[in-house]
Amino acid sequence: MKFGFGAQWAFLLVMVAVPWACSDDGSIDCPEGEPCVADDGAPAPDPRCSIYAKPVTVAEVTDEILDEMSGLAASRQHEGLLWTHNDSGGGAKVYAIDVSGEMQGLVKLSGAESRDWEDIALGPCEAGDDYSNWMCLYIGDVGDNSKKHETGTIFRIQEPDQRPVRGVDGPAESTVTIGQWASWTFIWPDGPRNIESLAMLRDRRAVLLTRDSDSKTSQVWRVDLNKPGNPVAEKLGELDMSYEGDVSGGTVTVTAADASPSGKQLLVRTSREIYLFEVGNALKLPAAQAKAALGKATREVLPHGHDAMAEAIAWDAKEGYWHTSEATSKTTPRLWRSVCAVD
Repeated sequence: MKFGFGAQWAFLLVMVAVPWACSDDGSIDCPEGEPCVADDGAPAPDPRCSIYAKPVTVAEVTDEILDEMSGLAASRQHEGLLWTHNDSGGGAKVYAIDVSGEMQGLVKLSGAESRDWEDIALGPCEAGDDYSNWMCLYIGDVGDNSKKHETGTIFRIQEPDQRPVRGVDGPAESTVTIGQWASWTFIWPDGPRNIESLAMLRDRRAVLLTRDSDSKTSQVWRVDLNKPGNPVAEKLGELDMSYEGDVSGGTVTVTAADASPSGKQLLVRTSREIYLFEVGNALKLPAAQAKAALGKATREVLPHGHDAMAEAIAWDAKEGYWHTSEATSKTTPRLWRSVCAVD
């Protein structure tokens, strides 16, 4: 099926990211030209949108296999293809769906464990890869509702070169064996954390946000996937997740995240809202400097569709974002799309 939304695409405008001004401590509000931590790569096409349109339902995801979608990543290599996976108990598999909501393919990670897969993100296969060459998928086995695990695991696979296309016998299936996929088991330095979000930076470091239903903030952690052995997660600081609406139907939790190509914007899905954080260079700074920088991050509430079990979000290659949810006994997951209305 062709990828397109007619006149909606007229709103899209891809811009080149401009380096942020920052102070010596990494904050993002210093005068232009002051000494600061250098950016880590070439300009990247970050979203630059003043007003996002109200999301529209592009499709329903009716395949019964995808009843607990817990992550979403938009392919850059195959336009109009989205990658997803199920929550705990779903097995070590990632699924490809198109914009009609139909499953086109699945990839099995032979020999991989899936304790509690919670999010998926597109990222560079190697540190410093140009954004146009981001062809690897990272999956976070980081869920821990009971907070009893001292470690988490991040898996990496490369997107199939050939676009998966559903055939008469069903979705295209492939298997990646041990040696074709990579994994990093990282250590929590001060006790277990429950995580449902994963975002990747251009330098191949992973960003994780705590779920925290009993707090108005979410802790921001970073894991360096360039280090050998078992990297130790670094706490960078906190972001404001306060919600002023009615929470009588349940708590507010962080359920998904995605970073812009430069790492200066963080898209966060909670159980109630969608936030866009402008974080400058904070996610790339040494941990000792990141706290102050994250404390000066700005937050914007973005429009969102109403899902009973909001679970997944992703930027795409344009100026827009996707989000979806798990199924419930009364609802079918919907694939929502928001485009830039005013650049």
